[in-house]
Amino acid sequence: MLTHFVLLLSEGIHGNGARPLDNHTMELHFGNREIILFRFWKSGSALGMLASVIIVILLCVLFEGIKAFRLFLRNMYSENCLLPCSAGNKLWCSGRFSNQTIYRIGQTLLYTAQIALAYTIILILVTFNVYLLIAVVLGEAVGYFIFFNENFPTSGATSSHSYLQSCSSF
Repeated sequence: MLTHFVLLLSEGIHGNGARPLDNHTMELHFGNREIILFRFWKSGSALGMLASVIIVILLCVLFEGIKAFRLFLRNMYSENCLLPCSAGNKLWCSGRFSNQTIYRIGQTLLYTAQIALAYTIILILVTFNVYLLIAVVLGEAVGYFIFFNENFPTSGATSSHSYLQSCSSF
């Protein structure tokens, strides 16, 4: 019984003799030849890897931009949700839906895009390529530098939704 189990482990789960991780080692490496997310996104040379690094940096900057835009909208909404409807406050005073419903739909769509980008970035990191790892760190840093500063209000950005309690209900 034990020898049968050891034989199964040595042949792999599917019985074809290949171990599941033969083509992909789970250690950091500096390779130029990488399949990133999909088979059509290949970096077969140093130039291909450079293009992939630039794309990853841009994805990370976009991720930080969406996060900052959600915070900007939250702050704009919390300032305007208590104002009476007037000519200067038309954005939050549309007739068919309440202002909170429109706000929440927009925040939900932006959050969905933010989470999709976050998981995409995580899957890029799973390639264990050092160049792509550096691109993610650099892209997040550049995005943070561009979109956030000490004057940007970020308190309670991701966990507190108390600002909604003062606004109109659904």
